[in-house]
Amino acid sequence: MTINFRITFANLLFVAMLLAAAGSMFVFTRNQEDRIERSEKAAELAAVQGIRLVTLIKTIQIEVVQVQQWLTDISATRGLDGLDDGYDEADQAADGFEAAVAEAEELARAMNLPEAVEALQVVSLTFPPYYALGNRMAQVYVAEGPAGGNRIMGDFDTVAERLNEELDNLVTLTTDASNRATADLLDQLRTVSREARWLVSFMVVLGAVGIVLGASITLMVRRGVIRPLQDMTAAMGAMSHGVLDVRITGSGRRDEIGAMASALEIFRTQARENERLRAEGDRQRDEADGNRRRALAEMADRVEREMTQSVEALARRTGDMDGNAQGMASSAVLVSARSQSVSAAAAQALSNAEQVAAAADQLAASIAEIGTQVASASSISHAAVETSGRTKTAISSLSAAVDRIGDVAHLIQDIASQTNLLALNATIEAARAGEAGKGFAIVAGEVKNLATQTSRSTEEISRIIGEIEQVTGTVVSSVEETGGRIVEMDQVANSIAAAIKEQAAATGEISRNVVQTAGAAREVTHQIAEVSAEAGKTGERADEVRVLAGEVASSIETLKQALVRAVRTSTEEVDRRRKPRFAVDRQGQLRAAALDTAVKISNMSEGGAMIDGALDLAPGTAGTLSIDGVPMALPFRVRDAHAGAVHVKFDLDETQAAAFHQHFLKLTEGLQPIEQAA
Repeated sequence: MTINFRITFANLLFVAMLLAAAGSMFVFTRNQEDRIERSEKAAELAAVQGIRLVTLIKTIQIEVVQVQQWLTDISATRGLDGLDDGYDEADQAADGFEAAVAEAEELARAMNLPEAVEALQVVSLTFPPYYALGNRMAQVYVAEGPAGGNRIMGDFDTVAERLNEELDNLVTLTTDASNRATADLLDQLRTVSREARWLVSFMVVLGAVGIVLGASITLMVRRGVIRPLQDMTAAMGAMSHGVLDVRITGSGRRDEIGAMASALEIFRTQARENERLRAEGDRQRDEADGNRRRALAEMADRVEREMTQSVEALARRTGDMDGNAQGMASSAVLVSARSQSVSAAAAQALSNAEQVAAAADQLAASIAEIGTQVASASSISHAAVETSGRTKTAISSLSAAVDRIGDVAHLIQDIASQTNLLALNATIEAARAGEAGKGFAIVAGEVKNLATQTSRSTEEISRIIGEIEQVTGTVVSSVEETGGRIVEMDQVANSIAAAIKEQAAATGEISRNVVQTAGAAREVTHQIAEVSAEAGKTGERADEVRVLAGEVASSIETLKQALVRAVRTSTEEVDRRRKPRFAVDRQGQLRAAALDTAVKISNMSEGGAMIDGALDLAPGTAGTLSIDGVPMALPFRVRDAHAGAVHVKFDLDETQAAAFHQHFLKLTEGLQPIEQAA
C-alpha cells in the first residue's frame, strides 16, 4: 500500500466524516425550524386564537342575555314613560350579537374548526326567531299585561336556553381545540428535545471517531513516514561523508519508502564497489610505479653494457605498464557505468520524495477545507441558537398576552358578582312590590342566572389560562434545553476543529521531512556526479600512463617529465568551504555555568556567533543560547573572549543543525554576508 494511497484514503475518511456532520446538522436545523414553526402555530392556536374565540362566544352570550334583559324590562314595566328605551337597547345588543357571531365564525374558519362554524351558523339562524319572539312578548306585556305576556314568556325562555346550550357547546368545542393544539405543541417539543439529544450523542460519537482517526493517522504517518524518512536522511548524510556501514531501514516495505530504501541500498553497494575498484586501481598504480622504478634502475646499471637488452627489457616493462594501464581504464569504465546506475536510482528516490511532498500538500489542503466546513457547521449551530432565542421571546410575549386575558377574566368575574348582587336586591324589591313585581322578579332571576353562568365561564377561562401558562413554562424550558444542546454541538465542532489543526501541524512536519529527504537525494545525486567525474579522470589518467609507456622507449627524461606531470595532475586540492557570517543585531538569552542573562548578538553564522557584553566566560565553557525569532536553544562552547565580546561555536548534532538551518535562512533573509566566518 503506497503512501499516496494512505494519504488519499485518510482525506476521504475526513471528507466523509465532515459530510456526515454537516448533513446531520443541516437536517436537524431544518427539522427544528419546521417544528418550531409548528409549535408557534400550535401555541397561537391554543392561546391567542382559542381565548379570542371563547371571549367572542361569551360576548355572544352576553348580547343574548342583554336582549333578553331589555325585552324583559319592557315586559315588567309595560313601557311606562321613561322606561320605554328597551327596544333601542335590545336592537343595539342584537347588532352586537351579529357582529360577534360574524367575527367568531371567521376566526373558527381560520382555526380550522368546522364543528364550531356549524354551531355558530345554528346560533345565527336561531337568534332571529328568538329576537322576534322576545319583541312580541314585550309588545303583548305592554298591550295585555302579565296575563297575556306570561303565555309567551315560557316559549321565550325555552329559546333562550337552547341558545345558551349551543353557545356552551361552542365553548366546549373551542376548549377541546385548544387542548388538542396544546397536546400537539407538547408533542412537537418532546420531539425537538429527543432529536436534540440524539444529535448531540451523534456529534459526540462523530467527534470521538474523528479524534481517534486523526490520532491514528498521525501515529501512522509518524511511524510509517516521518521516522523512516528521518532514518533514511541520516543514512544518506552519513553515506555522503563516506560512512557506508550505516543501517538502512524500510528496505522490506512495498511503498515509496521501500523504493527509496532499495535505491539507497543500491547506492551503498555501488559505493562499496567503487571503493574496491579505487583500491584495486591504487594497488595497480603502485605495482606499475614499482615496476617502472625497477626498470629504470636496471636500465641505468646496464645502459653501457647491454643497451639492446636494456631497451628490450624496457620494452617488456613498458608492455607491462600498458597492460596495467588498460586494466585501470577498464576499471574506470566500470566505475563510470556503476555510477550512472546509482545516479538513476538517486533520481528515482528524488522523484519519490517529490511525490510524497505533493501528497502532503494535498493532505494540507484537505485539512484546510475540513476546517472551513467545521467553521460553517459552527455558524449553523449559532443560527439555531438565535432561532431558539426568538422562539423564547415569542413565547414570553404569548405569556404576557395570556396574563392580560386573565386580568380581563377577573374583571368579568367582578362584574358578574356585582350583577348577582344587583339581581338579589332586585328580587327583594320585587317581593316587596307583590303582584306588580312578579315580572320584575322574573327578570331579576334571569339576570342572576346570567351572572352565575358568567362566573362559571370566567372560572373556566381562568383554568384554561392556567393550563396555557403551565404549557408556556414547559415550552420555555424545552427551548432553553434545546439551546443548551445546540451549544454542546458547537463545542463538539470546536473540538473537531482543534483536532484538524493538529493534523495540519503533523502534515507540515511531514512536508518538512520530505523536503529534507529531497535535499539529501539531491546531495546524493551530486556526489554520484562527482564519483562519475572522478572515474572519467581515472580513465584519462590511464590513457596518459599508456602514452607515457610508449614514450619511455625514446627518452628517460621524457618519462621523468611525464611522471612529474602525472604526479602533479593527480594531486587533489582541499576545498575548505567557509560558512558566511551576517550582521544580525538580535537580542537573546545566554545560559552558561551560573550565568543566565540577556545578551545582544552582533553577528552570527550557522557555526557560531559573536555576543556583545561584559561576560566573564573562559574558553571551553559550555552553555545554551536562545535567539529571538528562533524557537530552539542552541548549545555552544566558548572559543575565545576579548574586548568585552565572546565568540562561541555552536555544538549541534545533525537534527539540530537541519532545524537551525531553516531558521537561520529566515533570520538572514535579505542580508549581505560579511568577510569574517565562524
